[in-house]
Amino acid sequence: MRKIIEITALVLLVVLIAAASVSCTKEKEADTVAPIIDIVLPREGDTLFINGETHLELNVSDERELDSCRFEVHSNFDHHTHKSTLHGDEPFFYTRFFILTGIKSTTLHDYAFVIPDTIGLNPIAQGSYHFVMDCYDKAGNKSTVVRNITIAAKY
Repeated sequence: MRKIIEITALVLLVVLIAAASVSCTKEKEADTVAPIIDIVLPREGDTLFINGETHLELNVSDERELDSCRFEVHSNFDHHTHKSTLHGDEPFFYTRFFILTGIKSTTLHDYAFVIPDTIGLNPIAQGSYHFVMDCYDKAGNKSTVVRNITIAAKY
């Protein structure tokens, strides 16, 4: 958990530094258009299997310049209060950041994404999860796309 907080703080610091380094001179037109996100995989309603390798694929673009993207998988068991799960199972949480400064469009892949069967000694909680993709452009505009997915054991 501490590592997730440290990574999040680092990414926020990078975003703030990038925003602060923007020249004081006005551009001809302000960038008010948020990046475009196209989640290829996972699709809405897909099932991701515990201990199964999952391929994540996303296309992102901006009319001027991208800055960073983050994707996250988190539980949707208790409608985002995230207070408890059933039977001592641990909800799965995964996040990954991409720094994209200087790029207008790209395809992002994560081939090494594997959902473990346990966190510590507790099994991964199966059920409803969200796959969330946030993308920022250099001007600070943000887009978010959410997919409903299921995490399950493969029998």
